[in-house]
Amino acid sequence: MIGIAVQIITEYVGIILCIHKAAGKRIKINWQELLCLVCYVVIVFVAKNISYGKLLLYAYLYVYTRMKVADTWKDSVKSFFIMMCTIPMLQLLLYGVISDMWPEIVNIY
Repeated sequence: MIGIAVQIITEYVGIILCIHKAAGKRIKINWQELLCLVCYVVIVFVAKNISYGKLLLYAYLYVYTRMKVADTWKDSVKSFFIMMCTIPMLQLLLYGVISDMWPEIVNIY
């Protein structure tokens, strides 16, 4: 359970950092950001139990981008699209590096 919580929190931090970097905005840490983290965690746990849960999660991230980061719809789409392209590329890159350095960790057989 603690491992899942750490995974969700680090994923959230990575996504938020990527969205803010793509928009060129600074992160302001306050109680509203902590509330957004709690909402994200709840949506992740709810998304596991419903059929279109990922769609709900992506919709939440888009609404977060529009409300907290971007000033216009065009900027929010741009930041969200950059984040949706960047995060999987970074995950594949890290997977490749880790599988080359420690092949016994990422053994598919």
